[in-house]
Amino acid sequence: MSTFYFSATKGQKEDTLLYKSGSEDFFFKENNTTPIAKVYNKAIDFAIKENVDCLVLCHDDVIIESNLDVKIPELCNRFTCLVLLVQLNVN
Repeated sequence: MSTFYFSATKGQKEDTLLYKSGSEDFFFKENNTTPIAKVYNKAIDFAIKENVDCLVLCHDDVIIESNLDVKIPELCNRFTCLVLLVQLNVN
């Protein structure tokens, strides 16, 4: 199963929480100034064109605490569409 992990950031990927959390599999559109919906639509178009089996779109301020390489393909085999919600811990 081919999976494409995508995120966009206004700066450099190395400065994002997503990258720092060990998510090296993500392709980052760095120095982004385009609205996120348009950037995500381009990623969707790319995934369709390249016949990607599973597309993961993620904000750059998310911390991934578990192994996506195992969980995402398993979930993609079971469901057509996944929506991942994130809970912020505000102390």
